[in-house]
Amino acid sequence: MRVLHDIFPARVLVAPQNHGISLEQLTTRTSQPQPPTRLVEAVRVLITDSRILIAADSHKGPVTVFSEPIEQLNWSGSSRTESSLTTSTGKTIIFVRDDNCGCGSRLRSWNPYNTLNSSKDPTE
Repeated sequence: MRVLHDIFPARVLVAPQNHGISLEQLTTRTSQPQPPTRLVEAVRVLITDSRILIAADSHKGPVTVFSEPIEQLNWSGSSRTESSLTTSTGKTIIFVRDDNCGCGSRLRSWNPYNTLNSSKDPTE
């Protein structure tokens, strides 16, 4: 798994399969998204070479709120400009780095890269 993008804080718009809205009309820069889309704010977006993961802060700490394989990624070239992707189930995701600072969020220090430095089995 290779991480391509790690964006925090982020705004994300999720549109279901066959939503009937043109890609040009989908934007995170709105306070009232068009139904049936859903806007989430103050989240962390991780995009790997094969998967998108969206995490949000909760009263118990960071939790994964969305995770699916990626079918096609359309990266704008900057985290400050809206990018889009399509998941393997046909959902359209629009994401961009938010202008807020994300201060006070536990997502800032959250380490989603659960890696071990040893290849030995600790139970042996």
